[in-house]
Amino acid sequence: MSTYVMEMGDASHLELERLRSLETIADPGSRRVLAQLGITGGWRCLEVGAGAGSMALWMADQVGEFGRVVATDIDTRHLGPAAEHGIEIRIHNVLADSMAEWSFDLVHARMVVEHLPDPPTTIRRMSACLAPGRWLVVEDLDLRETTITRIVHKAAQSGTADSVELMLRGTVRAMTAVGGHPTLGPRLPETLSDAGLMDTGSYSRVPSLRGGLTGFYMLSLRRLGPTLIKTGQLDQDGYDRAMAQFEDPSLRFPAPPLVAAWGRVPE
Repeated sequence: MSTYVMEMGDASHLELERLRSLETIADPGSRRVLAQLGITGGWRCLEVGAGAGSMALWMADQVGEFGRVVATDIDTRHLGPAAEHGIEIRIHNVLADSMAEWSFDLVHARMVVEHLPDPPTTIRRMSACLAPGRWLVVEDLDLRETTITRIVHKAAQSGTADSVELMLRGTVRAMTAVGGHPTLGPRLPETLSDAGLMDTGSYSRVPSLRGGLTGFYMLSLRRLGPTLIKTGQLDQDGYDRAMAQFEDPSLRFPAPPLVAAWGRVPE
């Protein structure tokens, strides 16, 4: 059973919209990290939890015709454009399906490991399919209590504190209820080191969201809303007010930090 709390089931068009919004927010920082690690022509790359495929497509541009890019997900319905560009698409569960036969120069997973029940095991499994001396990059959110308090305080300056707090705390409750780890981001460097990776480092970025960039959070709240209402954490009026606020093109608020951590396997 999937532990991905944001899954929208048959509402494929809404999930694609949500993933595209995430790409707009997160791709520039992800590309910066991978570029600094030296991705270049001929590299073999794996994108775990590829979503709508933007990072896999960018990797394909970097590695060129002599490289290889594999994009995996438990739901590959949004990866059609990537397949048209020669990227290998595989339905794959990183915790359950074999990875032993793979050998890559770079493995990247963004906002994937935080949704899984056993981050150390997931990281060891991804590391095992790297060639000696090659790189693993994992990116996850920082949704610690202190982080949420700071974001809500800043959001209060634009009158959006209630909606932002609702979305953030709803996300934490939903992820935790199914065994996820919403505070994993800041612990990633230590987790990579414990898995035996060398030369670890990290980079945290805090996008400032405005206008159309709020679609990712609006649709995330739309996904979580029925559960929050059913469990008594939110009433319908509060949900409706929050959704209206997220649809306001003048909305401004800081996003939760997204932490990218990297390390390489010993040679």
